[in-house]
Amino acid sequence: MGVELPNNFILLVCVGAIGSIVGFLIFGLIVGFENTLKHPQVNSSPRGPAHSGNDKVTQVSSPEEAEIPPGMRIDWKEIANRMGQLGEGQRLRFRIPATFGGDFAIIESNPDYPGEGQKKYQLKLGKNDGVAEQARPYWSSDRPKDLARWVGDRLGVLAD
Repeated sequence: MGVELPNNFILLVCVGAIGSIVGFLIFGLIVGFENTLKHPQVNSSPRGPAHSGNDKVTQVSSPEEAEIPPGMRIDWKEIANRMGQLGEGQRLRFRIPATFGGDFAIIESNPDYPGEGQKKYQLKLGKNDGVAEQARPYWSSDRPKDLARWVGDRLGVLAD
């Protein structure tokens, strides 16, 4: 009389419910961490991020107009934008946290471009700034997005 349930039905339902809850919590932590990294606090002044410490207030109408100081993490889109503005001999320098190796990363326009087989941008790595400058390119690409994402994924901090 009634419906026959498999022997482990209750166990499967419980495992499925717990798995769903754990997955939801992990997803929420990841999204929260990404949002924290996307919106870093420029200045911890109680008067707000536009206050520079003296009584002079700087008005910034959009995030793109704000100058990003050295030591600030920027997202890959801003890195790619800055790469597009690099002139010959110009570089972007980043410190990579120890979690990802603790290296310096330098993105520069390739001085040999447009030679045969040459790409427009180069990524160089080293234990310090001088070693990175002298290093052979770790990666070359014509697309700023590729190198910018590599640095952004490793939480690169602007060193210039």
